[in-house]
Amino acid sequence: MFRLDPILRTARRSPLLLVLLAALLVAPGCGSEDGGGGGNATADAGGQDGAGAADGTAAADGVSGDGGSGGAGDAGSSDATAGDAADGPAVYPIGVTTIEIVGASGRKLPVEIWYPAKPAPGSQAAKYAGGLASSPFGAVRDTAPEVPPSAKGWPLVVFSHGNGGIREQSVFLTEWLARNGFVVASPEHVGNSIFTMDESLTAVMPLWRPLDVKATVDHLAAGPSGKDPAFLQGLADTDSYAMMGHSFGGFTTLAISGFKVRVPPQFKLDCSSVEAPKALCDEIADMGPQPWDLHDPRCKVGVPLAPAGYGWQMLEKLEGDEKLPPLFIMGATGDKLTPSATEQTPVFEDLPGVGALLLITGSNHYVFSDICALEKVLPASFKAQLGDMCSPNTQPPLAEVHAEVADRALAAARYWLLDDKSAEQALTAPAKAWFTLQTKGFGN
Repeated sequence: MFRLDPILRTARRSPLLLVLLAALLVAPGCGSEDGGGGGNATADAGGQDGAGAADGTAAADGVSGDGGSGGAGDAGSSDATAGDAADGPAVYPIGVTTIEIVGASGRKLPVEIWYPAKPAPGSQAAKYAGGLASSPFGAVRDTAPEVPPSAKGWPLVVFSHGNGGIREQSVFLTEWLARNGFVVASPEHVGNSIFTMDESLTAVMPLWRPLDVKATVDHLAAGPSGKDPAFLQGLADTDSYAMMGHSFGGFTTLAISGFKVRVPPQFKLDCSSVEAPKALCDEIADMGPQPWDLHDPRCKVGVPLAPAGYGWQMLEKLEGDEKLPPLFIMGATGDKLTPSATEQTPVFEDLPGVGALLLITGSNHYVFSDICALEKVLPASFKAQLGDMCSPNTQPPLAEVHAEVADRALAAARYWLLDDKSAEQALTAPAKAWFTLQTKGFGN
């Protein structure tokens, strides 16, 4: 059998998992309460009008609380109406729906889809994570989409959650992208999500996760089926897409972008042992010799957030002749789960082509999702891992970090997926005091 690495063990014993499960079981009324589990964790922040809370990956990726200009109230009263950006691209109200697809190995995967929507005055903002948290930008469930700008549909982003996470873990980002004219699809990697975690599948997840992403895009390309809403027909341009993800989702982003994948030695999967999981070993054997090439040529840009895998040897070291899409990598220098020195900086240094590396000074692994929305119900043992990240006095303010992350990710999608050269300024804007930025192959 295999031995779980430290991040996977952390996720399995995370107090957050117990908190979420308990909250869903014993607090059925919290979905109707303002704040849903941490309204104070969000605030207005520059370009984002308030960007949700913080992150939570390896120890279970978080969810967004109330906040932002859309907030949790009247979604139709949001200032996000098409064409209201005086000096930039239009912004839109947001719709959100949930569908089910067939992922790797026949698993049924729920997929959250955010999209530009028509105004829906008087509508209530969507709730996430079983009602624990509310949409930061006033997204409305199953509301009518806005007409796409072309017959091919809205540009597409796929987001992959972290180990032990959920598909709504980074709503500050996924809603922001939809508000700015993208369809965002976020599959839940069943067997590796907070409510479905199965350690017996750990060794096969590096294989299944990229296949789940491809299955998501294929499903959208094929058009609505089963219980899918009819408005999905032609909603997204599936000929090309931007790939984004956090932690294990960052690994997934790199795999989709062209990094070759293998079962890492830490898992110690010995398929010759009588104790080895036969079905899992058979599936790995069917893939042929490692490392595996799981890239998707439809992926035109990758934005991995605190990606894992390069230092753990889940990803094969680059040889220098790979043809990869542009990669805008982000990390945090205080991250102890996927340290920037071993997991992000070497990826950037080894890139043979175009790329960027943004490192947030001092922040931790959780800064890329919305865990602070649940701060009020987190046990002290888990709060200790967050440090002062959720404090209103933390510097830089969390909402400002989220705004920066979301704006750079949006600029990367516009610049490389849509060939929008006007996005270069936002993509390469000078670093602030609390982060560093390096680029290669573009900009100055």
